[in-house]
Amino acid sequence: MTSGKRLLASLAASALLFSLGGCSSQGQRLDRPDDTNLELWITQRVSAADLEGCAYLPGWFGASEYLDSRYAVLGGPARVPERHVTYLVSGYPDLKDDPAVTKIEITDPAIFVYGLSLESEEEAIEGTMVGEGFAKQDETTLSFGKGNVSFRFGSDKISISALTTNKTGIIY
Repeated sequence: MTSGKRLLASLAASALLFSLGGCSSQGQRLDRPDDTNLELWITQRVSAADLEGCAYLPGWFGASEYLDSRYAVLGGPARVPERHVTYLVSGYPDLKDDPAVTKIEITDPAIFVYGLSLESEEEAIEGTMVGEGFAKQDETTLSFGKGNVSFRFGSDKISISALTTNKTGIIY
């Protein structure tokens, strides 16, 4: 093989690997549905402007937690009210990457995702989530996954999380 052909083959292989990496990263984003009233969405890239009005909740290394702007922090050390929405922000899809929402906790029945709330019936939750392309993760709980994003509907909260990686071995 001539050096020109080797260079061309090497460039083609590099382009293929680059495009595959782009696909896997792209597949790790979950589009925001129209039928949610959350301020921020899971896997959404965030900046200081996006978090304006949200209260910072200390206590994390390598991540930051914020209380949705619709709620007020309770006195003393930052405590969240019983009914709330919190957002955990960290590097995503890898910890070295730009910040994105990697976890959402909802305890307020007035908040909905995919039109579902804490007051939704199990049948409606399962039907909606499966209809949205999520797979049921566990037969004993209302847990659903799509790509690397998981939803768990409990009696007292809805948890939404996106798995992150730590390919460079960051230690906090």
